[in-house]
Amino acid sequence: KIAEKYYNEAYEIRSRLSEADPEKYEHELAKTINNLANLYKRQNNIDRARELYEESLRLREQCTERNPQLYEFDKASSLYNIGSLYMKLDRYDEAITYVQKALEIEERLVERSPEVYEYLHSYSNTLETLSHLYYIQDDYSKAEQLCQTAISNIEGLVQKNQKGFEKSYADILVHLSSVHQRLGEYDDADDEIHRALDIFQKLAIKFVGKYEEDIVYALRVIADNYCQRAQYVAAEEPIDKAMKISERLYSEDKSAYARLHAISLYQRASIYTLLTEYDAAERLYIESLAIFEEMQNIAPEISKREQLIVKGYLADLYRYYKGEYENALPKYEELVEEYKALIVTNNSITLQLDCAHLLSRLADCYEGIGERVMYKNALKDAIAFYNTIQDETIATKTRIATLHLSLALAYSVDEEYEESFGYYQKAVDLYSYIYQSNPVSVTVYLG
Repeated sequence: KIAEKYYNEAYEIRSRLSEADPEKYEHELAKTINNLANLYKRQNNIDRARELYEESLRLREQCTERNPQLYEFDKASSLYNIGSLYMKLDRYDEAITYVQKALEIEERLVERSPEVYEYLHSYSNTLETLSHLYYIQDDYSKAEQLCQTAISNIEGLVQKNQKGFEKSYADILVHLSSVHQRLGEYDDADDEIHRALDIFQKLAIKFVGKYEEDIVYALRVIADNYCQRAQYVAAEEPIDKAMKISERLYSEDKSAYARLHAISLYQRASIYTLLTEYDAAERLYIESLAIFEEMQNIAPEISKREQLIVKGYLADLYRYYKGEYENALPKYEELVEEYKALIVTNNSITLQLDCAHLLSRLADCYEGIGERVMYKNALKDAIAFYNTIQDETIATKTRIATLHLSLALAYSVDEEYEESFGYYQKAVDLYSYIYQSNPVSVTVYLG
């Protein structure tokens, strides 16, 4: 509130100065507006943040027209900020458009002035962000290409000015590790995440009290890499180390480290689940859920979604692993209603996809208790919900195709062949479409 008050006062003063002499003060006004937008973004006041980012961009474009060499970098910064805001809103196509424009400017600046570390650093970070956007949309090859370019740039900075850029270098290594994991290149993924962890640990020794969150995150990625290869016992050591650090940080400052520790808890719970230690998993899911519930006053939107995620994991534990369908069913039904209520106030694609996936899990639960009609109706609800979502990724198309296949099989089992044929045909059409770009993922289903 205090920061907001002073930024608004500065905004008023610089607005007056800019009106009197735009050539002298317009760039300072744009900077103040940009800082105020950053503040509103952190406060989740997205609409106001977007208005201010766009106003800052307009002013910086005017400054750039007068003096490109002096203000073009600021224009790129504004474009990037708008892109990152759209990324936060799950509007990925718009995010890519703005981040790509920022990247094109920074690329020109780097070519023109390769000795300016600030340009190269920003260019590398923008490459990483664009890589994240393609990663989210399941285009892992494009994500890898961008990330490799970012790595080669940031490596040069580390060699020239080692003290300033190790953290950025390690962050990009973490992301590249995640990309290689998705591509099934596990040896590369392991190498990259261990290199990142080594950097974070050295920085933590040098700067006591810093970088421990980064260490926790790297350890969790290492554990996840083991899980992707079904090496669940090997995953226990890194996740236990991560949980020990996050627990200590949480005990020292609950408001700052609640989310960090809650995620460590539910990741550990998921590994217990895979090791068939269901009681230990249930205990940690409940503990994680309690922390997210405590976070309601600190970060309501974030904690609410993550509460629902953990509730979903807990319901999955009862349904899929323990076979307690009667216990899981009311939890799924309650979750669907909670998601729909949250979507009313925050209609993000991420929340919509969460809800659609949850409906398919609810359908499985109905099947488990022998409710055939409810099972088929829930599958139809899931398909209808997916079809309302503006998401053209292969992952979503595959889920919709699989739901049609499940419905076709259900109607076949119930000897309702005309209904079954229609859903088989739709599944074939969808899998054939997916096959054109990703044959490996759907060949079995299409056959």
